[in-house]
Amino acid sequence: RRRERLEQRRHQRGGDGKILRVALGIDPGVQTTGYGVVEEQGGCFTLRESGLFRPSTALPFEERVVSIALDFASLVERTAPHWVVLENIFVGKNPHSSFVLAHLRGALLLETRRRSLPFLSLTPGEVKKIVTGYGRAEKEQVQKALAFFFPTPLTFQRADESDAVAIALASFFHPSTSPVC
Repeated sequence: RRRERLEQRRHQRGGDGKILRVALGIDPGVQTTGYGVVEEQGGCFTLRESGLFRPSTALPFEERVVSIALDFASLVERTAPHWVVLENIFVGKNPHSSFVLAHLRGALLLETRRRSLPFLSLTPGEVKKIVTGYGRAEKEQVQKALAFFFPTPLTFQRADESDAVAIALASFFHPSTSPVC
């Protein structure tokens, strides 16, 4: 029954006959994971929901991953996105951080595939390039650029949340989303 409900949402049209598309963007982090649910209809964007998954830091690493994956699964059920977009991992100064994030990404991808949802991975540079026009933009520049896409003022708790909204928004302009739209 859940799959039928998701299929109905995937082909939903507004009163004007324009197709409604919904993207769920995720900025993964084991301490804090940001999420943003963006919908597009007829070229107009709406931020449906955004927030943070923040498991207790007292939990062991594995339990934090499980907590975030369960919160993510609940969000997918509630918002019925057409696709999921995850920020890709890059190896920076601390390779251990990339290893830790890989566990979380794997858990989120598993939940995505269990629901037969398409997914897309974007690098931070790709997201910045699409949203701001410059692949090395600062977080503040990304937040300012987001204001141009949405009709109402946006406020975010942390950069993880605004990054997730930017990730979801960028997916609408990425060539690989064409088959899932």
